[in-house]
Amino acid sequence: MKWIKSRIKESINPNDQSGLIVFLHGLESSSNGEKADFLKANFPNTFIPDLKYKEVDSKILFDSIYNQLVGQNIKLIIGSSMGGYLGYCLCKKLGVRGLLFNPALDSNSLGIQFDNTGQLKPHLDIVIGQFDKVVNPQLTIDWLIENEDPTNYSVFYEGIEHRIPIDVFTKHILKLSSNNMTTIKTYEQFINEAETEQVETEFNIAKEVKAKKNSWTKIEIPKDTDLKDKYENELFKLIDSAYKAIGGYAKISKPDDVFADTTWDVWKGIDIDQDPNFDIIIWGETTPYGIKSCGVGHDGEEASRKGYLQVKADEFKDMSKNYYGEVSDKLAAILINKFGVPVVEDEETVREVVGKEKVMEFAGQHPDVKSGKSTEKDCPGKGWYKRKIAGHEHWKILVGNPK
Repeated sequence: MKWIKSRIKESINPNDQSGLIVFLHGLESSSNGEKADFLKANFPNTFIPDLKYKEVDSKILFDSIYNQLVGQNIKLIIGSSMGGYLGYCLCKKLGVRGLLFNPALDSNSLGIQFDNTGQLKPHLDIVIGQFDKVVNPQLTIDWLIENEDPTNYSVFYEGIEHRIPIDVFTKHILKLSSNNMTTIKTYEQFINEAETEQVETEFNIAKEVKAKKNSWTKIEIPKDTDLKDKYENELFKLIDSAYKAIGGYAKISKPDDVFADTTWDVWKGIDIDQDPNFDIIIWGETTPYGIKSCGVGHDGEEASRKGYLQVKADEFKDMSKNYYGEVSDKLAAILINKFGVPVVEDEETVREVVGKEKVMEFAGQHPDVKSGKSTEKDCPGKGWYKRKIAGHEHWKILVGNPK
């Protein structure tokens, strides 16, 4: 129990009358991270322990925290997942208001049981992720209906899975802040201040290559091993952000893969917002037909997500650059329909540029359009061909201006 007591004594300031904010992380999380940073930046008195759920007996863990918190001026207990279950039990014993994100109230995989004998009735705000596959949302609601007076809790649904995004986390704290809680910074204010503090010390490629704001800058692959590692780490984050929704980029699963394909000899980045980092990157391969687009990366911000499509479209439409690429599915429809990028529809050109041995079948119009399964709006153009990538067959279309 020593580790728990020592951390709590360091966190609680007995002379601070503003009230304690308690944050209890989940099973696979820790006391370090952006949520903890946000709370520490906004509240003068916080208790954010590093909870070893798998290592410490649940009764010992609960009793240790309870005994240190009892008698304290606690303003709010925040808990997530397993921490939400622990927070619920502490709220009921201490009579403290709770903000619980996807709390594991019904059951948990480790069979952990905390002391739920508390009879006090503080108000509980329960935030439920509608697509949570770890803690079943319906079982949580059923448990609340069976075990709690409906006047004692409020349920808020979010269109998220089990992990709580920082913007959802801060939104609900801001909501409580308007109800006699301390006025705190918005998430945007917090992030902007944090980024400003890091500007002078944090490595970034844009600063290294002396990039100008809103201007494309060439990125040379460093020869120095340490510098190359820094480049790979930063670029990987942008690439992972762009492709994680579809399972990642096939050839890049870790930072060391970024420069592994030596044919990727064209790298560029652009900084379009207030921070000094690259927000969008693109990379490609120099071929006898021009520059083949191989991929993009972005920081996940809305401006970057929209911007990278405009970037690709502009490159494909620029007749002087001989920039081209293979696209498919929704990306093909967006680039062709919305941005008007040119399509290569000549079979002989397609086979020559892509590689005669790679083109398994040239269909012209997409087979799904021919069969009536889809429309020309969804599968535009008449240059569709089938090829195999990483062992799987795909229908692609060549866009841009290969020479």
